[in-house]
Amino acid sequence: MEYRILEPALKKITSPHQLKKLEANSPQIAGEDVELWKKFIARDFGIDAVDKFSPKNPKSWSKVYDVRYLFPQI
Repeated sequence: MEYRILEPALKKITSPHQLKKLEANSPQIAGEDVELWKKFIARDFGIDAVDKFSPKNPKSWSKVYDVRYLFPQI
């Protein structure tokens, strides 16, 4: 399913876990959901983390979240 069709529902997701699960089931949205990942990273780790840990590959935002969650001292 295309991201633009899913976007209204995606904006209602409240946790990174939900978004990651959705990406696993609909891998075509990975990379299209950057703003959602940025929102979760800013909320959970501070706005500076979004700029500091921006990945080169837009499909890697979930990995950025995971690393920040697992290694908060980085």
